[in-house]
This record gives sequence, structure tokens and C-alpha cells, in this order.
Amino acid sequence: MSFDSGDFEKMSFTIKSAHSIFGDTQVANAVPAIVESFNQLSIKEQLVLLWFIGEMLRKLR
Repeated sequence: MSFDSGDFEKMSFTIKSAHSIFGDTQVANAVPAIVESFNQLSIKEQLVLLWFIGEMLRKLR
């Protein structure tokens, strides 16, 4: 599966859609703010952040 940058622009999160994904957790309230902050990063910064998160998750295994 491959994605282009347009795929991510189509992804829109709202409090309502986040609650449908995360149910009754406090996480749903943070999703739109996190996505907005991520979208403000440059492409290079986004890639670095995704790499870093991937490395941290890999170490948790």
C-alpha cells in the first residue's frame, strides 16, 4: 500500500470522529490538536517525527 501527500490532506479528524475511534477515553479530545500541530510541520519535520515514533515503538517490543 502506498500513500501520496494528498491522502493525508483528505484525513480530517473532529472531536466527534475521534470519539467514534477512541470511545470513552480522554485521547479523543487530543486528536484534532495533535493532527493540526503535525500538519504545521514541514514535510522533512513530519518524516523525522514519524521515524522517531517508529524507533520508540520498535524499542518497546
